[in-house]
Amino acid sequence: MQSPIVSVPVSDPNNWQFKADQISVGNQKFCESTGCKVNIDSQSNYMLIPEAIVESFLQAIHAQILPGPGTIFVPAPEIPKVPNLDINVNGQIMSLNITDYSLFEPGYCVVSLAATESAEWTFGLPLLFKYDSEFNFADKTISFKSNE
Repeated sequence: MQSPIVSVPVSDPNNWQFKADQISVGNQKFCESTGCKVNIDSQSNYMLIPEAIVESFLQAIHAQILPGPGTIFVPAPEIPKVPNLDINVNGQIMSLNITDYSLFEPGYCVVSLAATESAEWTFGLPLLFKYDSEFNFADKTISFKSNE
């Protein structure tokens, strides 16, 4: 992999966890001053976000929850208004737009998102499809490079 956008030490190699300085959607910031713990899960189609911030995250992405099954969706007219989800690591930004973590249906998109009781974020395939990743077992680092 050449010139990674982000190369970061892994704090927990069992979960491929690292620290993000900030995670934000538009002007809405979600990390405290100490940053956010982020896990990479190559087997998950979802993003897992801390339950404590779900409501503000859904507002930031203009999402609603369908009664009953609890499906999270963004109505079609709102899709162009959704700001990028930005992950700031060591001053470098990895961005996901709504199309990176949603499935489109006629009239809306279903957001691949679930809440976790943990204070940690977990990014799965939506991040790994957009960013090539290199897991360096010897150095205990993970590097990301945009594949666009």
